[in-house]
Amino acid sequence: MGKPLMPEAPVEPAASVSEPTRSSVLVVDDNAAGRYVTVHVLRSGGHTVAEAATGAEALEKAASLQPDLIVLDVNLPDISGFEVARTLRQNPALGAVPILMVSAARVADTDRVLGLEGGADAYLTHPIDPAVLLATTRALLRVRFAEAELRQLNTQLEEKVARRTVELQERSAALEAQSAELARQGARLAEVNSDLEAFAYSISHDLRSPVRHIMGFANLLERRLGEGLDPQVQRYLDNIGRSAETMNTLIDALLAFSRFGLQEINLGPVNLQALFEDVRAEQTQDVQQRQVEWEVSSLPVVQGDRQLLRLVLTNLLGNALKYTRTRDVARITVHADETPEAWTISVQDNGVGFDPRYQNKLFGVFQRLHYQHEFEGTGVGLATVRRIITRHGGNVTAASAVNEGAKFTFTLPKSS
Repeated sequence: MGKPLMPEAPVEPAASVSEPTRSSVLVVDDNAAGRYVTVHVLRSGGHTVAEAATGAEALEKAASLQPDLIVLDVNLPDISGFEVARTLRQNPALGAVPILMVSAARVADTDRVLGLEGGADAYLTHPIDPAVLLATTRALLRVRFAEAELRQLNTQLEEKVARRTVELQERSAALEAQSAELARQGARLAEVNSDLEAFAYSISHDLRSPVRHIMGFANLLERRLGEGLDPQVQRYLDNIGRSAETMNTLIDALLAFSRFGLQEINLGPVNLQALFEDVRAEQTQDVQQRQVEWEVSSLPVVQGDRQLLRLVLTNLLGNALKYTRTRDVARITVHADETPEAWTISVQDNGVGFDPRYQNKLFGVFQRLHYQHEFEGTGVGLATVRRIITRHGGNVTAASAVNEGAKFTFTLPKSS
């Protein structure tokens, strides 16, 4: 049987940020007078209070009312408060409801331990100060509402994670589909490029025969007409011969360009310093009467195809020598820079340069930025350079201004 609280004036509750304005409390006590005082104190604290006099009634009302807190007396006429607490804890719907156990008879520490281990969240013994009752009630409700809020947040988080997971799965599926489509398009593009290269090679090869026939018949016609050939006719024949020679040169260049896209790359260590010296020796045989100053840094050993890289240097050094021939002194600088991923090689000259507005055309096939009568060439050399460097996994760029020289830079990855 419960014992009444200490007869004091009701205590005003302190404000609580975690506790709703009105919380529902079930008071279980077979002592009507004690129950009345407890109910009065709790109501003065702003709580909505329901009452039960037995353990069975307590279990029934707890199930129907779903209170925020249960104040449970230990000594009940039918079943003990300890048993009521254990039963409540086994109910999934009520297992989280805090229980404040009170007793006037079971006041030993062993009783407190029994109550707390049996499911109670707090244990008070009579006489109980109303302020202590309200403070304990508020503390238990703060925990109750914090746990409820945490469960709600966890639920919201789980829902959000589930939604995000679905979104990510959908995006991943879309990206996979896009990746597959890009792969198909890439394969198709590679196939088309391969067909175009094969076509260009075939056409170039087939053009050789008629060009040779033109040259041959022009020579034959010149011999048949003999020394008394009309001067105007001679000019016509000379023009035919020169044009045929030019076409033959262009066909050879196009054939070579096509082959670079079709042939397999044989990777291996290439000593660029030694390769540069060989190419320079070949190139300078034709410019021995010119004054050329070279500034060359130490060039590295790279991974690449020796024959193809030789062609890159041949084109770049040949251009540097060609476009500086109007200078009294040609200055050519070859430099190497290293990054963790690649080598960067640059070839710079003080030649005539080019208009940077047209540099996008520079690496196209048969694209020229100077007149043929000024500087000879096929317009295929830089396109060949770009194709070779691209097939090595690098890139090539150009920078220049008119009459201020040009600088060509290409990169070679350290692992191709």
